[in-house]
Amino acid sequence: MRSSLDCAILCVDIYPGVFDEICAQMNHADLLNNANTGDEQARLIALATALDSTPVITWLAQQRQLGVLDRATMRRGVMMRMIWQVAYHTGASLVANIDYLLGRSVWGSDVRATLATDICALRLALAAAGHRLAYSNGPRKGYYVCGRPELDPQLVRGIQGAVAEVDPAQMAIVGRHSAAERLEQTASMIEFVQRTGALRLRQRRPHLSEAEALYRVRQGKTT
Repeated sequence: MRSSLDCAILCVDIYPGVFDEICAQMNHADLLNNANTGDEQARLIALATALDSTPVITWLAQQRQLGVLDRATMRRGVMMRMIWQVAYHTGASLVANIDYLLGRSVWGSDVRATLATDICALRLALAAAGHRLAYSNGPRKGYYVCGRPELDPQLVRGIQGAVAEVDPAQMAIVGRHSAAERLEQTASMIEFVQRTGALRLRQRRPHLSEAEALYRVRQGKTT
């Protein structure tokens, strides 16, 4: 007879809504046994409590510099922050974005099994921090944190401020992309775009330092 986790692994790619329901029904002890050790879960809960609007790529660089997170907690921390800042990630988009940011090898030998246990671990950590991870089977499918906007407001302001300095028409194009696509684009270009915006702002207002111009662009204060 298959365990609850085995059933979740089978469903994660094909029936994500069913996978979500299975995870919801698994009891606390089963989740802890399958998802994490106690110390790892405590670190993940701490990350869930500290969730904010810091861009994923910036947070990742900070964590790499600190060097205190193990590979699994780093992967889960990135995944949790992705869902926190951009709603409606499917299993496939989570895997694709983690591949982009951390590399395929971070999943180990069984991507589906790792993703299943990661989602279970995230559910527990977010719940401990007072949040609920859910899955939408509506027109916009994917994982999201209940009560959170589809796109983090501060991230929106940062993108708008930066892109407005480079190409205002680009925002219309970005708006047509999926949430997962916007996150991947943001991870790869936001620092470059913001610094370009800061450079153009300093050309108009030369009294600003580079740091001041960059701050204004990130806050959307470019007028």
